[in-house]
Amino acid sequence: MVALAWRSWLLGACFHPGAPAYCAPINPNLLWRYNRLYLATDTRLDSIAWGAALALLEQRGRVPPAWLAWPALVLLAASFIGGGPLPRHVLRPSLQGLALLGLLPRLLGGGTVARVCATPVAVFIGRLSYSLYLWHWGALMLADLLARRQTGAWLGLAVALSAGFALTSYYAIERPMLRLRRRFGSAATA
Repeated sequence: MVALAWRSWLLGACFHPGAPAYCAPINPNLLWRYNRLYLATDTRLDSIAWGAALALLEQRGRVPPAWLAWPALVLLAASFIGGGPLPRHVLRPSLQGLALLGLLPRLLGGGTVARVCATPVAVFIGRLSYSLYLWHWGALMLADLLARRQTGAWLGLAVALSAGFALTSYYAIERPMLRLRRRFGSAATA
C-alpha cells in the first residue's frame, strides 16, 4: 500500500512544468517522468513485497485457494485496461502483483493454468522471454515510426517486430553463445 500511495503522490507532484528534481532528470519529455514511476526501486517495492508474501504463505502452507486462480487471471488481464497515467503507472503494478499472488501457486502447482503454460507454444515463448524483454522497446519505437500509435496496425506491427527481433537474437546470438560456452567447458544446463 505504501508504494501505491507513493506512486499516486509522485503522479500528482511530477507531471507539471517545474516539477521537483526528485521526479526525474530534468527533461521536457514526459516519458522521463513516467520512467520514474515505472523503473525506480522506491516506486516498485510492492512488486518485491508480493513475492515475499507469497514465499511466506507457501512456507507456512497457506497458499491462496485454487479457486482464486481464475479471478486472479481476470484481474491480471483487467490491469491492462486503461491508458491514462493513473491506471497505467500507478494502479497496474499493484493490481498485477495481487493477481500474481493468486495465480502463481496454481502455475507452479498444477491444474488447468499450469497445463496451458506447459504447452509447446507457451514454453517456446518462455524461452524467448528474455529476448522479448530486451528488444520490445526497440520494436515499439520502430512501430511508432511506421504506424499511427495505439491502433490495430501499430499493435500488430509492434508484436511482429518484437517477435522478429527476439527470434533473431535467440537464434543468431543466444544459442551460438550457449554452444560456445559448452565448447569451453561449461557444464551448466541452459
